[in-house]
Amino acid sequence: MARQLTLSQAFQGMILEKQAAGYSVHTIAEYRNTLAKVLIYFKGDPQFATITRTQVVGFFAWLDNEYISKPDGVAPRGEIKLSAKSRLNIHINLSALWTWAVADGYVTSNIVRTIPSPHPNQIPVDPLTTEEVVAILKACETARTYQSCQAKK
Repeated sequence: MARQLTLSQAFQGMILEKQAAGYSVHTIAEYRNTLAKVLIYFKGDPQFATITRTQVVGFFAWLDNEYISKPDGVAPRGEIKLSAKSRLNIHINLSALWTWAVADGYVTSNIVRTIPSPHPNQIPVDPLTTEEVVAILKACETARTYQSCQAKK
């Protein structure tokens, strides 16, 4: 019989363990961001062990089709849909949650690993031409350093 805890308790337990292991504050913040989205979808903070693969697939479909993000920060961008990369990060975070829950005996298997992950589009990067590299190197020869600019003030 699996031990009982709610979805938010499972996330908090995993986050606590990741903090104790020295994960970055940015990674911890991403786990919390994922939790916020999960709790919007899974209303009522269900028992973690009762969540099914079908429900998690539904969550990813909701993220892809219905969820609208309201980014904050210094450059307001309005409401946007989540990118495939953001959905991939959420998939990774949920897989980490289920991996933690399996290791601690809350569930018997990682259902997230059975769900295909989103595939972000690879944006091709055009390499610099030889002429562009030469121009950059020439600019470096004539550019003043920050310190020399400060000394002339």
